[in-house]
Amino acid sequence: MEKIKRDLNLYIKANDDVAQNGKAYHCRICQDRGFIVQGDVAVPCRCQEEKALVQRRKKSGIAPKFAQCTFDRFDLKYYSPTAKLPSGLSQRESAKRTLQSAKIFVADIVEGKSNSGILLEGTVGCGKTFLAAAIANELLRFNKDVRFWVVPEFLDELRYTYGNDGQYRERELMESVKSAEILILDDFGAHNYTEWTIKTLFAILNHRINHELPIVVTSNLTDEERGEILGSRIRSRLIEACRIYRMDVEEDIRVARRREEMKRTK
Repeated sequence: MEKIKRDLNLYIKANDDVAQNGKAYHCRICQDRGFIVQGDVAVPCRCQEEKALVQRRKKSGIAPKFAQCTFDRFDLKYYSPTAKLPSGLSQRESAKRTLQSAKIFVADIVEGKSNSGILLEGTVGCGKTFLAAAIANELLRFNKDVRFWVVPEFLDELRYTYGNDGQYRERELMESVKSAEILILDDFGAHNYTEWTIKTLFAILNHRINHELPIVVTSNLTDEERGEILGSRIRSRLIEACRIYRMDVEEDIRVARRREEMKRTK
C-alpha cells in the first residue's frame, strides 16, 4: 500500500511538472530518470522492465502483431463443443487441453524442469500461431531467451547468405536457432522442401534434442504428411522432441474475427 502511495505521489508531481514546464515524459512516475526514490533508496522504476521486455521481444524475432497474444486472450468460443476430432475429443475439449499443456510447458521452463517440446498441428486459422506466440510472450516476461522463426522466412534468410558472402551470418543464424534456450518454429511444413532445407532442419532438431533444448513447432501438416514430405528422419525427431496436440476449427478464426469486426462497425 505504501509503495502505491509513493508511486501515486510521484505520478501527481510529474503531472504538475508537465503542466508547469510543458514537458511530456515517457514515464510520468520516474520522469524518465529510470528510478524512483523510496525513503533513502533509489529503486528501478517499473518502466525499465517494460523497456527490457521490449528489447527481449525484439531480439526474439517475434513480430509486433503478436505482442498482444496471451493465454488469457486465447478464446475457446471459436472451437466447436460438438465437432469431433479423430481422437474422440471435441474441438473445444482439444483446444482447452492444448492451452493447459502450453501453460504447463511455460511453468516447467520457468521452474527449471526438463520438458518435452510441443507440436501444434491443425488446419489454417485454428489458432496455432496465436498460442505459440502466447508461449513466447509469457516466457519473455520471465526473461527467457526465446527465438521465434517462421520456418519459410528462416530458410529464405539462411539461403540469402550464400549469395552475399554471408558465411558468418549463416553461422550466426544457425547458432541462434540451435542454441537458444527456447526455439519456436512457426509454419513447419509451409515450404517447398529440398534436400538442403530438409538437411538444415534435421541438423537443428538433432542438435536441440541432443542438448535437451525445448522446441515449439506449429504445422499445417499431419504426422503422416510430415513423414511423406519431410522424410522419416525429421518425422521421427519431431515425435521424439515434442508432444503433439491437434487443433481444428469449423471456420478460420481470422475470418470469423473479421466478420465480427465488420458487424461492430456497421
